[in-house]
Amino acid sequence: AWKLASVARADGKAGMQLALQASNPTPYYVSFGFVEALLDGKSVLMPGGMVAPHATQAFVLPGTKPGTHARASVRFEVINDYGGRSTEEKPLTD
Repeated sequence: AWKLASVARADGKAGMQLALQASNPTPYYVSFGFVEALLDGKSVLMPGGMVAPHATQAFVLPGTKPGTHARASVRFEVINDYGGRSTEEKPLTD
């Protein structure tokens, strides 16, 4: 499941940053080739990553600030155990 979240800045400065939060309820690792936020028609592309079983991972959206977005979705590429790739798009919740 994906949702928008506010997280503390990673650079140690005061304030919050907007992030995509991915939750993995399965007993398997999930690998992403890329993660792309689509916020009110603007695209923010990030490198992929991995989410451990039963864990949550935040993907910080560079150049964004927390706020309300009328249209928000995430597009991501999942890499399976055999190296196969598939792209999906899901709506985001606040």
